[in-house]
Amino acid sequence: LIDREVTAPSWIVRDVEARAEQVLAGGALDFGAMKITVGRDLHPRLVLENAVLRDKDGATVASVPRITGQLSPRGVLQGRILAQEIRLTGAQVSLRRSEDGMVAFAFDQGAENVVAASGFVDLLEQIDQTFEEGALEALETVQAEGLIINYVGARAKRSWVVDGGRVGLDLRGGELELRADVALLSGRSYVTTAELTYRSPRGRRSADIGLAITDAAAPDIASQSPLLAFLGVLDAPISGAVRGTIDDDGTLQSTSATLQIGAGELQPNAQTRAIPFQSARTYLTYDPLAESLRFDLIEVDSDWGRAVGTAQTYLREFNNGWPEALLGQVQLSELSVAPDDLYENPVDVVEASADFRLRLDPFTLDIGQAVAVSGDTPVQVSGQVRAATDGWSVALDAQTDVIGTAQVIDLWPQGMAPRTRTWLSENIDGGTLRNAHIAFRARPQVDPTFALSLEYRDAQVRYLRTLPPILNARGALSIIDRRMALTLDGGHVVAPEGGRIEMAGSTMVIPRTGIPNAPAQFDLA
Repeated sequence: LIDREVTAPSWIVRDVEARAEQVLAGGALDFGAMKITVGRDLHPRLVLENAVLRDKDGATVASVPRITGQLSPRGVLQGRILAQEIRLTGAQVSLRRSEDGMVAFAFDQGAENVVAASGFVDLLEQIDQTFEEGALEALETVQAEGLIINYVGARAKRSWVVDGGRVGLDLRGGELELRADVALLSGRSYVTTAELTYRSPRGRRSADIGLAITDAAAPDIASQSPLLAFLGVLDAPISGAVRGTIDDDGTLQSTSATLQIGAGELQPNAQTRAIPFQSARTYLTYDPLAESLRFDLIEVDSDWGRAVGTAQTYLREFNNGWPEALLGQVQLSELSVAPDDLYENPVDVVEASADFRLRLDPFTLDIGQAVAVSGDTPVQVSGQVRAATDGWSVALDAQTDVIGTAQVIDLWPQGMAPRTRTWLSENIDGGTLRNAHIAFRARPQVDPTFALSLEYRDAQVRYLRTLPPILNARGALSIIDRRMALTLDGGHVVAPEGGRIEMAGSTMVIPRTGIPNAPAQFDLA
């Protein structure tokens, strides 16, 4: 009989059927053929072809083209079928996850659930308990090849198909070790691959979990983990690794992740203009006690510039276990802003920090206080950026105590009140600006609005091209709703023929900027 495949004897057939009925709680096992081979190691191998498992009501639980089992020689001598190794080929598995995180597992897409659990960890624990039963007491390994997994996620409102998956369970050494290697078909131009490892002492809930992914769509990742829900606003492939530990109570103790994000876009909804980027990466650690995410590295490269920094955030406003907001602080050690339509040359920021709250739906970034240092000048910024249902909505306020006139021009975006920016660059030279306040508002389908107020001193102001400039000028400048007003608290004009005229108390008002040859009104003192 060595290495020869023969039809299994009737007593083995009866025992397999009885064992199946025991495992299936009154169900039945049907198969097209049962064959047995005795290997050179004297381990009998049982092969079931076209096996169909049914529950006690006759409903299909699983349909597997081929099941191979290596049997315990000791069990055979005792007249018992005790599997040591099981290999499944071509099996189909159905996984369903509800919005509250409940996971249901079945072998066939239309079959009844074999087990249901409160989460993936509890599901693995139930599988571990199944192997403690008498019919499987000698089992050491389980292998599945050519596995097809139909996964339906209610929260994401979509389904995925895993094709050609390989899963291995090793029950030796007092541990349950799971290894899975799958390819995910998500309907995108790239294929996602994932490798999962799970290791837990038998009979205990503590475990080490590892996941390595390649080219996973950001929304897919965000829909599966509350810790990474913030990635849902991106449309980009992500590769990386996640590590986590679970204690004996089944509670997540810590999680760390390294994520490499490929070229993509930030676009919270279909109506908002997409913000493209070339790449990004981050290292993060989750503390479950503090419900915090620490980003040890944030690095982003885009057409708008480059940013490098760290962040400490806290998950807030939970709904069914999922955070709807992040509250935190970010510190940037490198920031270069260089969008082509805003600045002629990149604007480098020496350092920057911000307190923020990010709500995910609708995407709303509230900036409580931010400070950016350009050159030697700190600029305070606050406001909100929101992805409305019809496009981006922006409300930003900035202020600084002292700044050079030339630096204001450098930091002034070209597309924001461009005629006013040109007038300032051509007509105010030198000096310093104090108590500068800027407000910018933009809403969908509405022209942006811009307001500015500042004080200036020791400046040279040219108010008419044909007349000499005002020297040692000091006063105030305001731009509100496209109305510009320049007032002089001090300053004088020197005529070419000699003679000095004091100009304190004079004003210049342009009722509406941004139009060609805008009229101006002068009140001269």
